[in-house]
Amino acid sequence: MGLKGLGLSASITNFILLTTCIIYCLCYGKINRALSRPNRESLRGWGEYLGVSLPATIILCSEWWTFEILTIVAGMISVEA
Repeated sequence: MGLKGLGLSASITNFILLTTCIIYCLCYGKINRALSRPNRESLRGWGEYLGVSLPATIILCSEWWTFEILTIVAGMISVEA
């Protein structure tokens, strides 16, 4: 199916993942209660979480941006001899 098949398969895969996650959250008791009524307990531990996730996000984004810049620069290089 070529390029259209690639897009179609990616869309189907993401839809199945989303549907599975929603079904799991609705069926699992603790997650269902947390989603139904947020409270002060659901906001605990954010300091530790952000202390780990923010540096990891910066590292991941800088790696991604480096490859994007590399792709742009590689596109500017001429192949003429």
